[in-house]
Amino acid sequence: MRIPSHICDVFEKVDRGDFVIDKKSAYYNEPSELVQSQTTSQPYIIALSITSADISPTDTVLEIGTGSGYQTAILSYLCDKVHSIEIRSEIFQLANQNLLKYKRDNIILHLGNFMNYSFSTLFDKIIVSACCTRFYDKFTSMTKEKAIIILPIQSVQSQILVKVIKDGTQVTQNSITGCRFVMLEEGNSN
Repeated sequence: MRIPSHICDVFEKVDRGDFVIDKKSAYYNEPSELVQSQTTSQPYIIALSITSADISPTDTVLEIGTGSGYQTAILSYLCDKVHSIEIRSEIFQLANQNLLKYKRDNIILHLGNFMNYSFSTLFDKIIVSACCTRFYDKFTSMTKEKAIIILPIQSVQSQILVKVIKDGTQVTQNSITGCRFVMLEEGNSN
């Protein structure tokens, strides 16, 4: 899939070196280690996820798994509001600190478990940054009538990045590509 130029332009504005621990690896197209055995995705997979979500400037987007805040910062230049939720408090604090450098006023960070978190809005798009064992009904209950959800799903032997389109009560699912993400934590936040 070709990444549109307006998305490439945003990648030029957001320095990945501001969001990773190993600054030497910041400019490679590979995942980068964070803390607590977590990673930030490779830039191409982030760009592919964002492109597949077809984000518009009027969208309210939910990112599940804030990580270092890198994808959050990129999303903030592409949509009206980006909500991002992180389950691990240490990583939440890291993202909050990283995002301060960008002074974006359309980012709302949440600390908690999305499975039992009550958001005050419905979302146009959701991008999940951790691999799910299945598609959760919670995703569709958090979205508007016409929504797109991008998430990695664990299959028998691999992970597949999937695009889910919600149109009223109809939900269709299409595979995008193979991928490799850390597994989504469904337990209590810490």
